[in-house]
Formats: sequence, C-alpha cells, structure tokens
Amino acid sequence: MTTQTAGTLQVTRIVAAKPETVFDAWTQPEHIRRWSAPEGMDIPISEVDLTVGGRFHLQMRNAEGGAHNARGIYHEIDRPTRLVHSWEWDEHPDHGQ
Repeated sequence: MTTQTAGTLQVTRIVAAKPETVFDAWTQPEHIRRWSAPEGMDIPISEVDLTVGGRFHLQMRNAEGGAHNARGIYHEIDRPTRLVHSWEWDEHPDHGQ
C-alpha cells in the first residue's frame, strides 16, 4: 500500500523476509546499492548516518552517466519495525523535507 497526503508518502509492502533483513536493506549502504535504483541505473554513492537526525545521500546514475542525488534526514529509527525519514531530490530541493 502506498498513500500520500500533505507532503507525506507512506509505503507499506509485504516482503517474504525477516524484519531485520528488510530493515538492513533500507539502512545499510551495501544493501541499498543492490536494490534501490530503478532498472537501468546504479548507485555509486550510498552514504548513511543511521541516527535520529542523521543524514543519508544516494546518487543514482543512468547508463549515459547522468546523476540524480537524493538526500534525507532520519526522524525515527526503531529497528526492525519502523524507519521514518525525509527524501529530497537535489533537482527539487523544496519537495522532501
């Protein structure tokens, strides 16, 4: 389920994996690089400061070398059940904080 209201996007998915495994996939740079980019892109930069108030930075790159940077701040961390963070594209700086 995906819902969006007033600048908030909530994503809920059922995944056949342990909660710890899924949480790590969202928060560990080496895992983020493997699954987070859309088809045809890779993630050469994945930086994570997994603390409340900590920041992350992902750079997605397409086959032609074009880069798209996403950044955010962690607001809630309760491993393995809850992860709340902002998401902002450098190209659209007023749409994610």
